Amino acid sequence: MVTYLKQWNFFRYFRLALSLAMLAQGLYAQDKIMIGFGVLYLLHTLFFKGCSGNSCDI
Repeated sequence: MVTYLKQWNFFRYFRLALSLAMLAQGLYAQDKIMIGFGVLYLLHTLFFKGCSGNSCDI
């Protein structure tokens, strides 16, 4: 778990915070679409998905 979190940078933590905020807002407003996007973005952040071939590296 520690080595998993050491691979994270600022933007990963930012995406995590954003996805949790989206999820919290969706639950507060009882908006199923926002909950869906929050869960989708959370899974995207946790499982390193979305950058094919390390195209996200700067």
